Amino acid sequence: MDRKAGLNCDPSRWYDQIGSQKAGDFYHRYKENIATMASFGLNTFRFTIQWDRFMKDPLKGIVDPKAIAYYQDVIKTIKRHGIKPIISLEH
Repeated sequence: MDRKAGLNCDPSRWYDQIGSQKAGDFYHRYKENIATMASFGLNTFRFTIQWDRFMKDPLKGIVDPKAIAYYQDVIKTIKRHGIKPIISLEH
C-alpha cells in the first residue's frame, strides 16, 4: 500500500476522526447520508447502480431481489426527503 494513501485511511486525519471506512459506507448508511444531504438543502442526488450487486447472473438476466429492494428503498428515501434521484447506469 502506498504510504500516502494509507494516511488518508487514518481516522485521526479526518474531521471528527471519521475515516474512510465510515464515510464511504453508503450501502449501510444511506438513510443517514440522504437525511444529511437534505439538511444541506441538496435538491438532486446522482448515484450509480452497482451491477455486480444487482445482477445474480447477467448472462441469464437474473437479478437479485435483495438488490432490487435495496435500490427501491434508496430511491424512496431520496424522494421522501424532497431530493430528485438521478441514476447513473455506468460510472
